[in-house]
Amino acid sequence: MVEKAKTLTLSQTKKNDYGETGKYVNFVDDKGKKASVNINQKAIDKDLRFAGYNLLVTSEVEMSDGDIYNTYYNLWRIEESFKIMKSDLDARPAFLQKEDIIKGHFLICYLTVLLERLFQFKVLQEKYSTSEIFHT
Repeated sequence: MVEKAKTLTLSQTKKNDYGETGKYVNFVDDKGKKASVNINQKAIDKDLRFAGYNLLVTSEVEMSDGDIYNTYYNLWRIEESFKIMKSDLDARPAFLQKEDIIKGHFLICYLTVLLERLFQFKVLQEKYSTSEIFHT
């Protein structure tokens, strides 16, 4: 993000083009003149001090630290499963009207994701991404 901010700063890009990298730059408006942009080194240094640390807050008191971290880390798989349904399987929009048909449509989508994930993790042992599997 810092490199992107530096590149955008050199080209004097508009403020709304910075997005999340905007926290690493200062926008200075010279009252009527063109605004200037410079790198906010304090913000960069502050973020670098904490780079590599994770803070997880949980109400779970029975799990070990490692189990809590692994559970949190694996949440991306759940999010990826929903992404698969939305993009690769085109689950939405469902142009259906009867409730039974809508439920059947999503049941097929869920089963497809389940089978794909089992194939990906158990049979192929995570050697291929979901995209590669669907493309094949």
